[in-house]
Amino acid sequence: MHREPGRPRYQSYLLRCWEVRQTGGALETTWRFSLEDPHTGQHRHYPHLDALIAALQQELMDSPRSDAQPDEPPA
Repeated sequence: MHREPGRPRYQSYLLRCWEVRQTGGALETTWRFSLEDPHTGQHRHYPHLDALIAALQQELMDSPRSDAQPDEPPA
């Protein structure tokens, strides 16, 4: 992602969550997740919530710090 110097970073995703039900002795429900980047159309899939959170944390930690306040909407 290319960004202008001095400009706060902003990223948006479409988050999808769905249940996967497995039958076999006891009914087990597992949640699956995907993120879609609306600008590129790229989809990333995650087998559980911890993997989704880890991926988002990594992306935010790898990005340069910005001057934006936590609740400040993009300009």
